[in-house]
Amino acid sequence: MQTKKVEARWEPGRKRWRVNAQRNGERKTFYSTVPGLRGKKEAERKADSWKRSAGLSYENCDPLVAELWDSFLLYLQEEKRVGTSTLEQTRKFGRNYILPVCGNLKISRLNEGHLQRVLNLSAQKGCLQPHPTRPPKGPLSLKTLRGLRNAEQQFVKWCRINDFTDLVLEGLEVRTCAEKQEKEILQPEELQTLFRVDTRLVRGERVFDDQIYAYRFAVVTGLRPGELMGLHIGDIDGDKLHVQRTINRYGEKTKGKNQNARRTFGLNTFARILIDQQLSLLHSLGMPTTPDSPLFPALNQQSRYHQWKSYARSNGITAISCYEMRHTFISLAQNLREGDLRRLCGQSASMDTRGVYAHKLTDDDSRIANEVDQILGRYLTP
Repeated sequence: MQTKKVEARWEPGRKRWRVNAQRNGERKTFYSTVPGLRGKKEAERKADSWKRSAGLSYENCDPLVAELWDSFLLYLQEEKRVGTSTLEQTRKFGRNYILPVCGNLKISRLNEGHLQRVLNLSAQKGCLQPHPTRPPKGPLSLKTLRGLRNAEQQFVKWCRINDFTDLVLEGLEVRTCAEKQEKEILQPEELQTLFRVDTRLVRGERVFDDQIYAYRFAVVTGLRPGELMGLHIGDIDGDKLHVQRTINRYGEKTKGKNQNARRTFGLNTFARILIDQQLSLLHSLGMPTTPDSPLFPALNQQSRYHQWKSYARSNGITAISCYEMRHTFISLAQNLREGDLRRLCGQSASMDTRGVYAHKLTDDDSRIANEVDQILGRYLTP
């Protein structure tokens, strides 16, 4: 089926390639933020793939892997098979690892050896299509390689279901030469500073940091960044907190990372004090305090992280990531019983016998909160 070639145009103000396409009276716009000719071709390939998908006959057709990959991404997007963050991660897997090795292959020639080579090269070198202005980060971690393998498997399955290939993957192996990177956490002296100083430097002057209670709350509860963003005032029920939602980096409300993410736990003394301080701050700023109002309002996760880095630099604290604040809490509370810590942090386990067959006692929340109080009290003063 012949289709008219569409051409992308560069938008200097937004630093992206843009191309408009039309299919059976329907119009759609495609973008690429990759600079140069590579980005132009990427945007045009997306548009061409979408235009062909309307009347593409799967019989007697042997397209390139790159063309099918774009159709696969459109399938994930239009059918809403995955969330935005997973879709973007899959897109990066294709651009940075799969397509540089397999993109110019006809689908009939693709075999398991090609996809294993993608994993092997990525394990050794990292990104196979590095950004022109960003240095490569080196070999991929085991977790990222497993995600890459899963993307390959899902792509081949989609191609097989649509009769593009008969390929069945039997044993893609994941190996990495990258050393496991230990997460950074705040040390006792830095914790003391965090709970003593509530200002940061802005243009050389000390100003109150309106996110200070959010930083502290993350450290004393172990909430994930998205859970902190999704916390509402109405989620506070006396001495208990109901974690019911998360807001990801794209501003989307989701159910959470796993089935244990929606949870209820008892608030320790430090957390209760911080909630009172945050509510007082919201009142003083004239911000809404209805049950549906966010407890720790922020524009998004990225803006909170940038403000945290400013605070950390201003006060000589290690600028750990917001997720590493959670690691800080887990490190402090690691001597809690395994089931208690897992319940408190909303963690999953492949075989959690006690979590499945043991039921929570009525006084468990207050008992765990008291134990956390004793642990945090070694480093902090309420």
